[in-house]
Amino acid sequence: MSSTQTFAGWPLRVWQFSEIPAAFRLSFADLTRGEGPFPLVLFSPEFKSPGHYETPKLLVISGDHVICFEHRRDRVEKAELLLSDVHTVECGSVLLRSWLRLEASSSAGDCSIEVSFNRVCRELYWDVVEDYRTRLYRGSQVPLDCEQAKFNVWVTSDFAFMYLAKSALVPGAEARDFFLQRQSPPAGSASCGTPWRPGRSRS
Repeated sequence: MSSTQTFAGWPLRVWQFSEIPAAFRLSFADLTRGEGPFPLVLFSPEFKSPGHYETPKLLVISGDHVICFEHRRDRVEKAELLLSDVHTVECGSVLLRSWLRLEASSSAGDCSIEVSFNRVCRELYWDVVEDYRTRLYRGSQVPLDCEQAKFNVWVTSDFAFMYLAKSALVPGAEARDFFLQRQSPPAGSASCGTPWRPGRSRS
């Protein structure tokens, strides 16, 4: 696969309505109705590679609402959830492929949204994760430095684990327990990515 083909599959942030791909404009217009400030919109284009295919997706974050439009053949499918209903956030990577998955439960039932993208564009989606985590611990008086210090026991035996664990914490979060998991990936591959759940730090 050429570098041009790879770049064409990179997601990008959409700043205004005119930049939204034609296939999603009607759905987006019905959602916003031109009211309020322009939301955070991330577009993942169609991507094809040997043994892998990604459909075009438009991720919209507006206040507490997260909406994912997916273009499949001749129709656009919609999935929607509230950040306040999310119980699991997963950020993962396998080689150059990364993904973000949100799982939520409410009185209306269970819902999940997942988007895949090139790893170099991961920062585009990180704001979604940080916003969610910040909401969870707003008003918490748990001191960050004391929680990070809980991982100092790994400073000589596994510094990388200690660093990642400390980096995973946000102000107000409490590290209730932790463990070091060693896993040998299949030959020819490397992966990292563990579900993150409120109140539990994992690396």
